[in-house]
Amino acid sequence: MEWILFALGAAIIFAITNIVDKIYLSKLKLKPHTLSFIMALMAVVPLIIIPIFVPIDFVTPWIYVAVFVGLIRLGVSLFYSKTINSDETSRAAPLIETNPIFVVIFAFLFLGENLSIQNYLGIFAIVVGAIILSIKSIRKFNFRSCTKYALVCAILYAIEIIFVKYLSQYMNFWSVYFWIIFGLLIFSPLLLLKRGIFSNFKSFLTNKKRFVGTYIVNDMLGSLGVVLSFGAIAMSSASLGSALLGTRPLFILILATAITLFFPNILKEDIGKKNLLMKAVGIFLIILGTVFVV
Repeated sequence: MEWILFALGAAIIFAITNIVDKIYLSKLKLKPHTLSFIMALMAVVPLIIIPIFVPIDFVTPWIYVAVFVGLIRLGVSLFYSKTINSDETSRAAPLIETNPIFVVIFAFLFLGENLSIQNYLGIFAIVVGAIILSIKSIRKFNFRSCTKYALVCAILYAIEIIFVKYLSQYMNFWSVYFWIIFGLLIFSPLLLLKRGIFSNFKSFLTNKKRFVGTYIVNDMLGSLGVVLSFGAIAMSSASLGSALLGTRPLFILILATAITLFFPNILKEDIGKKNLLMKAVGIFLIILGTVFVV
């Protein structure tokens, strides 16, 4: 099934961009608001390219709804940046993958989606596996600063997924994506209202010029991930699409561990034996849940 490949492809791409975003936030001293603003500005590229190859639907009032969803996407981007800025990438990012829980609830209430018991068990296993990947110790479990940001991000992301699935009934997939990122770009100046963000953005452009090109490539890769994720949701149910996207922590862990081992000067995360054992349990649950979902 095509949607499975789309979802897993998006999960892998998001894992790569998550790692790069963390490096930029920590090494280049970017603030979360600044990173989110840069992400939003990159929406200009697909906004120019998409209409050249694909006809865009102008269906009212749904285009206005899609533009409004752009504001939600801006919120997702901001709280995502705050989440990964607050802790190790392999611990912070998995907390965002609690979003399938909210998607299942919202999809049942607003879209009338009903899944099999096996599918629900799979979603539950993926979410629990993601949470296990995010904690350092079960005995000393506590809510870290990234937790509140991750939960807000997860809820906003779930709402966005529901809107994407709903809007796909009235417009083609590319039109839904086009109008959402159009809204993202329109609302992006709101991020500059926070004191110090414009100067931080200006400093990045003037003092870190050699990193600008690299980040543009990373953000374009992220845009491809968003396209694939929206496609997976449009072709499947909102619940199952979001569940497979929840495999992202597995790929983040693999990448973060590899970089820590071979390039510790770039990114260094805890890969002690006890930590890896707990993460192995999380990985097992994610893989098991994926099997149940597909």
